[in-house]
Amino acid sequence: MWNTIARFARTTLLLAIPLLLLAACGGEDEDEPSGSTTGTDTTSSTTAITPTQPQTLATPAPIPAPVAAAIRQAAEAAGVTVDEVELRQYQMTEWPSAALGCPQEGQMYSQVVTRGFVVQVRVNGEVVRYHTDMDATAIRCDNPSQ
Repeated sequence: MWNTIARFARTTLLLAIPLLLLAACGGEDEDEPSGSTTGTDTTSSTTAITPTQPQTLATPAPIPAPVAAAIRQAAEAAGVTVDEVELRQYQMTEWPSAALGCPQEGQMYSQVVTRGFVVQVRVNGEVVRYHTDMDATAIRCDNPSQ
């Protein structure tokens, strides 16, 4: 009789363990809010965004202040409004000195690494390059040393 009970208990336990494991794997994740979607759940009214779907931002990223200063400088130099200056590209950089990569002959500059931007604009059909620091200094640079 004890053999029959032991066999029954062993069989029940062997069947219960996989069921418990399946139940544990299928439960809701504590890190996700109730009703959230994961994977390709088609029963929910919420759609998960996949990396292949482009996302549109409500507003464009603001232009950094030093880049805006370069645009203003270009407009002023050309005698046009800032709306007539086309921003082609800009990139943050580190200049080796306060000359901003565009030293002027006869000038002395602090030899300190200076963060800023390289800015390229089109004004009156001409592509012009400006170098900036992180403040409002923006200089036209036709012959960059860097």
